[in-house]
Amino acid sequence: MNRHVTLLAAASLLLVSLIAAPCARSQDLAVDGGAKIVNGLPSPGNAATGVLLWVGPDVSAQDFMCSGVMIGCRTFLTAAHCICPGAGNAAECEAAFPDVADLRVFFAHGGTSHVRELWVKPSYLRSVRGDIAIVRMSRRIDGIHPVRINRDGQPGNFFRASIAGFGVTDEGEKDEGIRRFGEVQLRPCPGRIAKPANVCWEFEAPLSVAPTDSNICFGDDGGPLISDFGAGPVLVGVNVGNSPGVTDPDQIPPTCGPGVVGYATNVYNHRNWIAKKAGIDVFIERCGDLPKVGDDEVMTLGAAAELPRSEKEARYSFDVPSRTFKIRVGISGSNKRRGDFDLLVALDRPPFKGDFDCTIDHPGFYGMCELNDVDPETRSVELLVEHVRQDQGRGRSAFQVTVTFFRAPFEGDPPADPNKLSYVKRSATRRLLTWRDNSSDEEGFLLQRKIGHEFNEFFDHAILRANQAKFGEEVDPELTYTYRVRAFNEKGASRYSNNCIVNEDKPVRPLGLRAAELNARSILLKWRDRSNNEAGFQLQRRKFGERRWETIALTGQNERTYLDETVKPAKTYQYRVRAQGRINECVPNSKYAPVKTFSTPAG
Repeated sequence: MNRHVTLLAAASLLLVSLIAAPCARSQDLAVDGGAKIVNGLPSPGNAATGVLLWVGPDVSAQDFMCSGVMIGCRTFLTAAHCICPGAGNAAECEAAFPDVADLRVFFAHGGTSHVRELWVKPSYLRSVRGDIAIVRMSRRIDGIHPVRINRDGQPGNFFRASIAGFGVTDEGEKDEGIRRFGEVQLRPCPGRIAKPANVCWEFEAPLSVAPTDSNICFGDDGGPLISDFGAGPVLVGVNVGNSPGVTDPDQIPPTCGPGVVGYATNVYNHRNWIAKKAGIDVFIERCGDLPKVGDDEVMTLGAAAELPRSEKEARYSFDVPSRTFKIRVGISGSNKRRGDFDLLVALDRPPFKGDFDCTIDHPGFYGMCELNDVDPETRSVELLVEHVRQDQGRGRSAFQVTVTFFRAPFEGDPPADPNKLSYVKRSATRRLLTWRDNSSDEEGFLLQRKIGHEFNEFFDHAILRANQAKFGEEVDPELTYTYRVRAFNEKGASRYSNNCIVNEDKPVRPLGLRAAELNARSILLKWRDRSNNEAGFQLQRRKFGERRWETIALTGQNERTYLDETVKPAKTYQYRVRAQGRINECVPNSKYAPVKTFSTPAG
């Protein structure tokens, strides 16, 4: 499969543009029935989410154990039952510890580390409390921001949160190894789940569109539950499992499907133990000298696919941004169907056996190529993903590649900021973004996107050429996307444009405008608020018989009354009100409510 990759495929959340005609088919892993976190989507971000692997004494295997999250430069947090699956408490777990020499931790953006030490919370009781374990890595992971653990307070109910992991998408599936994310809403834990030891969410039918209503499954245990209580995103919980749903607690539901309560160990309760064991490591915000994923100097692209049985390999070509001095290429996927892929990487030429700059050719999937001292004239990084066992696993053994570009610090004046980002609806599924290009010296534009809730992170979505002030793609009409764009050149990057929210419905127009109280010099107006996404309300007035409307009030969100004290006795006025969208974020205003006419009595 021959691909030139510069932008994010609309459905898969992974940067893939089919500019050259493909000679093999790559299945999109984000379509209905494809590989997802349960009702979630593949993720090119969540850089701190990693994988705990068992490689064995002779390093001849890469068996997936669990997900986890980097909370310090050398500190990886996961679930205790991932370390000792058959143990019921801390003592039994410690007695069943695996040999650390057989373990590895893998990050798509940061590579693989040996394990030096393991700790399990002394109060650990399987399925009850304290289901967390600290993995001390042997090397510092550079290029990734650790996730800050929650020290802000007990998590409240009904907050939105995100889950991430590399697990399977449903019970009985064997599709782990793809980094995925989803959203949940925190709920009170039912009586059978210990509180406040755990944090819970319901996974009930009917499901909302992915990823807004999601759940974890096998292999997602140990992964992060992240929310924002007002002071920035924090690690709220370590995902540990599911329990029968609250609607019928006596019925055992499908393990990962609707009808369960998902829950995570409450990190806030263990913050002191984590800090004591991990030490200063969990208070360090930056690990090493490299810029980090999410910083201005780092761009990340990627792809996810599974080969049909008729094809052995897939090829990808990614444009290299200017000032790139280091490139990392990570690969991960499932070997449960005996899949085994090799990765070959080359600069400015297609890689082949015997001609490449870096390769990953050990058994399994997980690995990272690192290309250092990249020539500033380099234009492309090209990948060959080859299935080693042609007769087994292909068509069901999915893989994910992640390319991370580290760029030198900028010097000089960056391009002018683009602005007026907006979009038009070309069809039921196609959206065209446009913006004003205010610079004449940009090298190109970086378009970022996020899906779902407002606190979700932006991902690099497309690298566009200079003077290209528009971008069109197919989207899921039931999903909400937020875009932003910035210009860049060798001197730096501009600030981002305004955010543009695509597919968010405009507020529903208010109804029932009436004069609740009326006298010679004031009118108390009331209306019915029928929307939940308005920025406020705009109230307009005109004298009866005139054509020109005057805005007399801009109220706050959810306000439903306004006292007009500027009227005069024995006059007739007309009023109208509408819900305000967020025009600068591409959310339009509602229509006006029907015009109402009121007359003041004589003074």
